[in-house]
Amino acid sequence: MRAFLPGDGEGRNGVWLVERGLVVTTVDSSPVGVDKARRLAASRRVKLDAHVGDLRDWKYPVAVFDLVVLAFVHVDAGERSGLHAEVATTLRPGGHLLLEGFTPDHLGRKGGPKSADRMFTAATLADDFSGLDILCNEECEVELPAAERHGGLAAVVRLLAIVSRGVV
Repeated sequence: MRAFLPGDGEGRNGVWLVERGLVVTTVDSSPVGVDKARRLAASRRVKLDAHVGDLRDWKYPVAVFDLVVLAFVHVDAGERSGLHAEVATTLRPGGHLLLEGFTPDHLGRKGGPKSADRMFTAATLADDFSGLDILCNEECEVELPAAERHGGLAAVVRLLAIVSRGVV
């Protein structure tokens, strides 16, 4: 099973998936983050295909991944729907997309974007991924693990969608 994680930063999610048997490709704009991801993979003795790149002009392969994970990948509102459309094209028929991100209800809390236009709602995600079969799309509050930049009660949206056996 092949997975793609755009914006995976320091690689914790990517490495976690590799440790569970997936072949994982990640891309992130931060050379420092990608270097940390590679070092984390090496320290765990797993292979992570980690790339430095800008998500806005990344050459997205078509229909090659079984899973795409967008974990807190927040971009400008004007770029969001285009990025989501590009990412969706990387999924094979039957492939799953999993997204979690902050909602505007999170403003004023620890972590996350400082502007609501970089956040998601269930409605905007339903529009962005209308070409997929949406299995779950809910806004909720969750307790995030404590970390330097985030942690505690968070207002998030969670989306799980699948590519029908037809065309994306």
